[in-house]
Amino acid sequence: MPRRRRNSNMPDVKVLVGSSVGKKPEPKGPNAKDIVLGLMESMCHGIILAMFISVTWFSFVNFNIFSFHPPLFTAGYLIFMTEGFLIFLPHSVITKDWPRVSVVKTHWLLQVTGFCCIFLGMIAVVTIKLQNGLPHFAFTHSITGLVAVILAVLTGLGGFVSRLKPHPKGPSLAQIKLGHVCLGIAAYCVGIAALVLGYFTNYFSKLVDYEWRVFMAVVTSLVATVALVNACFGFYRRAKNLLS
Repeated sequence: MPRRRRNSNMPDVKVLVGSSVGKKPEPKGPNAKDIVLGLMESMCHGIILAMFISVTWFSFVNFNIFSFHPPLFTAGYLIFMTEGFLIFLPHSVITKDWPRVSVVKTHWLLQVTGFCCIFLGMIAVVTIKLQNGLPHFAFTHSITGLVAVILAVLTGLGGFVSRLKPHPKGPSLAQIKLGHVCLGIAAYCVGIAALVLGYFTNYFSKLVDYEWRVFMAVVTSLVATVALVNACFGFYRRAKNLLS
């Protein structure tokens, strides 16, 4: 029986195996969108640090116990809680290559540290008012700050419960996490509102010009908006999955 001639147009299997099969695709470089988003996030980190330094500088011009209140509240909400939102950004320059478990643990650490700063800041303002016989929670800023602290406590409790095994007759883990995210967004919004209102109190009006306080309020709101956008999208995705 005559041997079958091999078609010269057919590629050599060995060549295919050695050249393309099993070869890992070359990693793609960052695109323009990732670069722009990364720059925006980096700017947010820089603005957060600059705002904290500014508030601390103005607060310690005339030193007393109350001087600790603005920096601690700013550190709690504008640094630690904002960073706790920013680390979940998919294009985060800090955590984009981290495993999910590490990101969640870092979020917990940032939020707990932020709450400790807020609690210490609340102690400072309560102490100075007790010493001087001033009324507590008599202004919009102080009432908003109190609500922010209460919501932060509830958010922390929700996060703790989400780490536990859910009761068979109670809400599901997805429902608990959805409630935790909802409370976290509410607590952050009220906390940032209290921070912005604090720029326009009598205390700050004696230390900082009105134009600079307006600038601080606008910058703080912009940074908070960047942090909230991804959190709100995450809440929407969780709610959609839960209802579907």
